Amino acid sequence: MSAASGYLKPAANRPNLEVLTGAAARRIVVDGKRAAGVEYERASRVEVAHVRGEVIVSASAINSPKLLMLSGIGPGALLQRHGIEVIRDSAGVGRNL
Repeated sequence: MSAASGYLKPAANRPNLEVLTGAAARRIVVDGKRAAGVEYERASRVEVAHVRGEVIVSASAINSPKLLMLSGIGPGALLQRHGIEVIRDSAGVGRNL
């Protein structure tokens, strides 16, 4: 069974779910200490999906920490070396990969 069959298909008709294909997440949008949305690229355009609820990151063992770090969540010194503003210094993000 795929994740789409097991989780997405049963929830497909929910009014609080919109599925976009061909979109690549670029970073999590953070407002204060709260994840407020996701910035993504689709058809060569950068857009932001804002949320009232929660942002769930499920992008694989490699891409989830990458997305968090691109968002400023991760080892502070490493993020600063790459010119990424540190939102939350969290040494465990991406460790042991």
